[in-house]
Amino acid sequence: MNPNSGILLVNKESGRTSFDVCHQLQRVFFTKQIGHTGTLDPNATGLLVVLINQATKALPYLKNDRKTYVAEMRLGKKTDTGDIWGNIIEEKAYDPLTSATVNNLLESFIGKQQQTPPMYSAIKVNGKKLYEYARANQQVEVKKRDIEIFSMQLISFSEDSLAFKAEVSSGTYIRTLCEDMAERHGSVGSMSALQRIKVGNLSLDNAYRLEDVTIETPLIDIKEIIPFSYVEYENTKDIFNGRDIFLEEEAEKVLIGHEGSSLAVYIRVSEHRYHCERGLW
Repeated sequence: MNPNSGILLVNKESGRTSFDVCHQLQRVFFTKQIGHTGTLDPNATGLLVVLINQATKALPYLKNDRKTYVAEMRLGKKTDTGDIWGNIIEEKAYDPLTSATVNNLLESFIGKQQQTPPMYSAIKVNGKKLYEYARANQQVEVKKRDIEIFSMQLISFSEDSLAFKAEVSSGTYIRTLCEDMAERHGSVGSMSALQRIKVGNLSLDNAYRLEDVTIETPLIDIKEIIPFSYVEYENTKDIFNGRDIFLEEEAEKVLIGHEGSSLAVYIRVSEHRYHCERGLW
């Protein structure tokens, strides 16, 4: 396995796309095998979880079903993108926010619900990304998606803006959440700031600035992230040749490795017999 394989936490700056970050890291690590677990809008900041070399093969197993954001919603103006950097499409008067209204507003969004993704997003409909329809001024039906908001915490507020922290299910759009919050308050609004601070158990506190990353920057081994038991296995030929192996384990899936390096995910097919589900080399 390439020694420069693993997971890198990057603190993305405003003004960069997630693609920009990956493109620069390709040059740092001399590889085209770079990916990430979830994009951030160019004007958003915070945690971008980047997969390097063989770690890209582990993407289906990474636990990133919960994400935490710090965001700000501003009342009075609705834009075509759902944030303040878009074109204004509606303006509306609003009642000033108060301590009582902001707390009630935040609490009202906690729980399972449905959300309509924004048109300026990378979700595909009929093989085409939504933002491509939006840029071409084409109409397309956007289906609601099931999401869950686990917590909403007030950070600060003024008469026309509300800063909050939200822990949400993967696939939740904070831009749409801000629009929905403004609508529930009786007005319109847009997201005016966004920072992602957690993806699963991975925290922004442990992230590197992109300009500080070098080929010597330590990477997180995938065995620390994949939610399966790690099992050391001596005969690597079995693994590389895709043979079934026999283990004294009870888990349905295990992460097989050798001398600390993760090599494959195996799934149990009988009591002690395991079959290779995905090679990671």
